[in-house]
This record gives sequence, structure tokens and C-alpha cells, in this order.
Amino acid sequence: VDQGRRVTTTHTPTISAKGINPKVNGYQENVRIEYQVFNSAGTRIKTGYSGYSLYGASWVVPSLADGTYTWKATVQNASGLWAGVYTATQTIVVDTVAPHAPTVKSSQFPPTALGGAYTDKGTFVMGNDHTNNVTGYLFSLDGDLSNVVYASTKGTQWTATTTLAAKTIYYAKADNAGGTGTAVVNGSAGVVFAPITSGAHTLYVKAVDQAGSTSPQTPYRFVAGITT
Repeated sequence: VDQGRRVTTTHTPTISAKGINPKVNGYQENVRIEYQVFNSAGTRIKTGYSGYSLYGASWVVPSLADGTYTWKATVQNASGLWAGVYTATQTIVVDTVAPHAPTVKSSQFPPTALGGAYTDKGTFVMGNDHTNNVTGYLFSLDGDLSNVVYASTKGTQWTATTTLAAKTIYYAKADNAGGTGTAVVNGSAGVVFAPITSGAHTLYVKAVDQAGSTSPQTPYRFVAGITT
């Protein structure tokens, strides 16, 4: 049984446990697994069974709405005898909704206006509307992210020592700080970099939620000067 909290993007997740019946006189009975699913209030809302086999099998939970659930399992042999014990309780989060486009702001390089010099470092704060369990941000300077999704492109992890390269995809954690710490659900990330060259630039940003779903992109346009 997988231990701990799992996040899924499907309304019909597959949960899995294994059981076994001890051999008696060299014979080992097949078993089936009973699964019980509970809502966040602790009320059992689903019960399901695998078919009989040597170890039982997984079960596809029918029609769970977005939310947090727990589940546990027990085992029954082909003679009808139950194990009398359950697995440890597991947590599963159903999150099928992608986050909304993020916000971006910078006091050093304000939108559609002349900001600091291209050699000056500015802080670009990426945020969200606190509705979709955002845990990080994909971003790229002058590199369009229209066709980029986190499931296939994780980006280069942003660190405190990263030197930004144009048209490179980075990932910053929503840590309510510099994007390099422990992610906080629906947190912001304030990445610091110099725009590399003078002139017009666009910082493309997408939010990523706890399930790895990716938002539409936000293009943040600004102008870097030649001197401060």
C-alpha cells in the first residue's frame, strides 16, 4: 500500500492494496481486497472490492468530486474469512481544476514602462488568486510558454545563485520568498534577476498546482534601460 498523501487529476482514481492468505497443507487460497473510502468529515461514501486472486487487486474508485478523501483496505479469503484488520489510513486529494493565470509585478521594472538598467537586478513577484492550490511557477524571459505544461516540462529549478538566461524555462517554488524554499500552498515567489539586455522584454509566467496542472500564461511586459 502506498503510504501518505497522494494527489490525482482524475475523478476516478485507482487505489491499491495487497493481501495474502497463509498456506495451509501446501494450499494457498485466493483473496480479494475490500476498499473503503471516506470524505473529509469521516463518513464512508464508497465501498468496493477487487476480484479474487493470489494477492487481490487494485480498485478504480467511481466518481469522486474534487476534494480530500481517506481510504483503507482489508482482505477476505475465498472461504469467506476476513483478516479482521485494516491497512493504515491513506489520504488522496482529487484536484482536476487547473489554476488561473498568475499575477506578476515588479517595482524595479514596472509593466509597459521604462524601468531600471538592464544590468540592475529586479524582483519579479509571481502570485495567484488563492483558489487552486498553487505550489510553484514556470517562467521564462522572452520565451513564450503557450505550449508548455509542467507534466512534460519541469523547467530548471530556480536557486539563489541562478544566473538567468533568456528563453530558458525555470521553475520557482511558491515559498512566499525567493522561490527556492519549501513550497506553501497558494504562495508567491519573488525571483531576482537582471534583464540581460536593454530594451523591451516579456516575462512569461505560468502557475503550477499541487497536482501538476498548469495555468494559462501571463505575459509581463517591461522595458529595461541602458543606465540607472
